[in-house]
Amino acid sequence: MEIQELPDRELEGGSQVDFMGEPLLDYVQIAANIVRPFYDPECAGWDSSYSAIFGTRYVESQLSLEGRFERSRKLGCTYTLDYLREYEKFVSPLKISFKDKFLNNTNLQNTLVAYNLDVSKFWYLLLFVYDFVEDICTNSPYTEKSEFEKISSFVNSLYDSTEIVLKKNGRQSFCTDDEDSLIFIKNAMTHFISTYNDILSTSHSEEEMLERLQAIGMECAISDCGNRHSRIKISPMAITYKKWLFTKIFLDFLADKKADRNLVTDKTIKVSTDKLMLISRLIYIIGYDSKRYDMEYDENGNKNRMLSNLLRKYKDEGFPSLSGRIYMG
Repeated sequence: MEIQELPDRELEGGSQVDFMGEPLLDYVQIAANIVRPFYDPECAGWDSSYSAIFGTRYVESQLSLEGRFERSRKLGCTYTLDYLREYEKFVSPLKISFKDKFLNNTNLQNTLVAYNLDVSKFWYLLLFVYDFVEDICTNSPYTEKSEFEKISSFVNSLYDSTEIVLKKNGRQSFCTDDEDSLIFIKNAMTHFISTYNDILSTSHSEEEMLERLQAIGMECAISDCGNRHSRIKISPMAITYKKWLFTKIFLDFLADKKADRNLVTDKTIKVSTDKLMLISRLIYIIGYDSKRYDMEYDENGNKNRMLSNLLRKYKDEGFPSLSGRIYMG
């Protein structure tokens, strides 16, 4: 079994960067239209350009850094080699390391046959969803909480607290559930917050506000008056979030697909047509979990429900609002 290679449409078509309409990306386009409205409902009904972005990333992933530089020159781009080298420090090229794992998974391949899915188109779909999820969940910037926001969260938690425990070096050093003591602490912290808000709500200059904060011992909040961008961080999300988003996209893609076991020529083979099992095997293939996700039944004969349990965990939770560097930058 072989994967049909995606042609470099950009070089064939001249200077236009456009993979829209490429037949091998038919499934990718469907998924691209799914994930775009998932984050931006106003774009529903428009063909997402994410398939074109993916096509470009795939073609360039087959080239060396120097090859990508030469390719960009042929397209009329003015990027320098140093620029591309620096760019890759922030945006990783598409990494493909599980192609054999995909092709050699007989159970998965039989399921694709039963669903009458083209293996080449499905391969590029898998790569796209993986690339999209990695971008959203790994490269996504978020604003780190300021010191004041952290203090505010602590104060909010005090209102429902009936006990305060302090630790030193991992060991409890103080504990109180005395009602009067708790009220005093809550009132003191509330006064702290109120004082901060009063200072920032004045018409004083930034320098004067900084002086007033410092004068009352609130140095930790001084940075809040500065540049918000200094608190922007890049942090990968937990693997469970990746599995959750990966599963949602594939469930939406498979929503109107129906399986027919008669399409599998070898009638002696037991073919799974469980959509969650199909996605579970894809999660194993891309490396989001171990071999246990590839097994339909455990050693005791119980059906694999790990993915359904994960979805149940997030049933009433909304996916965090994030923005990737590649597809949603």
